[in-house]
Amino acid sequence: MSRLSVSVVIPCYNAIDTLKRSLDSVENQSEQPLEIIIVDDGSDEPIAPAVELWRASISIPITLICQNNLGAPAARNAGINVAQGRYIAFLDADDIWLPDKLKIQYAIMQANHFTITGHGYAFQASQLIDKPAINYQGSNAIRVKTISKWRFAYGNAFFTPTVMVLKESFSGFDNRFRRVDDYKAWLTNFRFKRFAYIDKVLAAGFKPAMGHSGLTETVDQMHKSYLDVLKTLLREGKISLPFYIVAVTIEAIKLPIRKRRYDK
Repeated sequence: MSRLSVSVVIPCYNAIDTLKRSLDSVENQSEQPLEIIIVDDGSDEPIAPAVELWRASISIPITLICQNNLGAPAARNAGINVAQGRYIAFLDADDIWLPDKLKIQYAIMQANHFTITGHGYAFQASQLIDKPAINYQGSNAIRVKTISKWRFAYGNAFFTPTVMVLKESFSGFDNRFRRVDDYKAWLTNFRFKRFAYIDKVLAAGFKPAMGHSGLTETVDQMHKSYLDVLKTLLREGKISLPFYIVAVTIEAIKLPIRKRRYDK
């Protein structure tokens, strides 16, 4: 069976109740990936027995990596290190993909030589509405927009479960950060005219973006982590001082709005 040269990396921490739903959404892709790599990030209960049972119902090869609780960035890096695909697609253990996600994203990556792409995401699966998108290629095509680095001064352009990266050009995630690590990874790996947003919802979740009892549990913690990441990016020379000033200013404006909306 022909498969896309894509490795799916799924970090998992105490998410055995939702992991199978995520795996099913990969199994149900119209064009399947090369492999699925699950990284158990020190869950309280071992997930190996469940994964072994699921292998019988999932046709895609599954690799399970078990590690101590080091955080999602370290878990994703562990998956990247053993991935065999030319591209890597990230999925969280409580999210799902729509059936044509890999087919659409892989084709766009290949045709345009992009190094990183992301697409639309519905924070609640019930929000999914398949709206027609328009592209420069024609009225029935999906709109694809290249992204400048300055787009990231206004916030994170990509939600991790929507992202596909070219493995050979991707340096991975910074294990020092357990929050906003994805934002840092995108900016660290930024390539001019090689980043793009696919204007179509192809993934969904089942919880709010903030205010949930996970790594994004409070707005204040996310705010502090965002500022820490920006300072680190500036020190590392990945962003300029003007970029830093604009990003910090915009974040200061956004914070009270988020607190009113989420921090209840």
